[in-house]
Amino acid sequence: MKRYIFTLFILVAILSSCSNNNNEATASYTTNFKINPATVIKPFTYEIQAGQLESFDSDFKLRVRLLIYNDKGNLVDQEVQFLTNYDAIMSCAKQLPKGNYTAIATSDVVKESNDKVTFQYWSLQDSTTLATSEINKTGYIGRIYGILGVSKNAFSVGNSNNDVSISIKPAGALLCMYFANIHTYSNVVSYGILETKYPKSLIFDGNGDYIINCDNNNGAYDWWLNEFDIADYNSSITNLYGYSFTLPTSNLKIKFEAVINDQQNSKVDLSDGIILNPAAGEEYGLYINFAKKDSDYNISYSIINGSSSTSRSVNHNIARTNSASKMISSNNKLMLKDVK
Repeated sequence: MKRYIFTLFILVAILSSCSNNNNEATASYTTNFKINPATVIKPFTYEIQAGQLESFDSDFKLRVRLLIYNDKGNLVDQEVQFLTNYDAIMSCAKQLPKGNYTAIATSDVVKESNDKVTFQYWSLQDSTTLATSEINKTGYIGRIYGILGVSKNAFSVGNSNNDVSISIKPAGALLCMYFANIHTYSNVVSYGILETKYPKSLIFDGNGDYIINCDNNNGAYDWWLNEFDIADYNSSITNLYGYSFTLPTSNLKIKFEAVINDQQNSKVDLSDGIILNPAAGEEYGLYINFAKKDSDYNISYSIINGSSSTSRSVNHNIARTNSASKMISSNNKLMLKDVK
């Protein structure tokens, strides 16, 4: 009888041990996340109008997304919040088992209604694993709202609650384009800047790092970086500016371009090719001034943010190309408008 009781005691002890190990393996602990999107726009120190990078129209929101992956690269939790400006902080708490994790935090500006996105410049695809995740352009150009922020943060969950702070970084460069004295030539349908590469997506690997995927048609100027269409502004509007956001790209060739009002809506080169190497966090100024139709107009470009120790000197002045003589002026007035 004693032998049976002793055997039963051992069996109970084994089952109890298995139960405790199982509880320990499945125990979850609270991880508190604080995500700061203000660091996305912090490097961009130049603004045409003070404060215009920080906020947006009332029908737009800042979408901040948190994706949490385990050590196998599988998505285990996520959170999306819509904020009214870049100064707001996204806060959330997640229950996670012990282990090692990778957090991917992103920010972008979207149109949102009742927690549903009705318009976006960027779309997240195949996010169930890190190795299949992509963030793709949706094909829209122009405006300051195209800024994308992305950051990776590795963290561990132990036997207690955890705090994780993430400062999101810009995923690319901001370009500020300025067109001065836009009425000088009256047969212009649009002004803009063409590019030879189309950086269309970020592709992640299993570690949470990403590369830039670009289209390139043998160096042809096949994509508008931005285009300003003629619109019904009054003649008091003489200068025009706009922003565009681009992912980091080496040897990106751009040129100023006009579309004129002829039977073919011909494109006219306003400059030769300009080579840029935009890096994440850089801000470029691209400037053209049609001061007098009978003389060379001025084109310049430069990096306009950062300290002198980190900025690359790329200041240039460029004379107009011969093909610009096609832009015959008349007495008709024209106006341009920003891309909406």
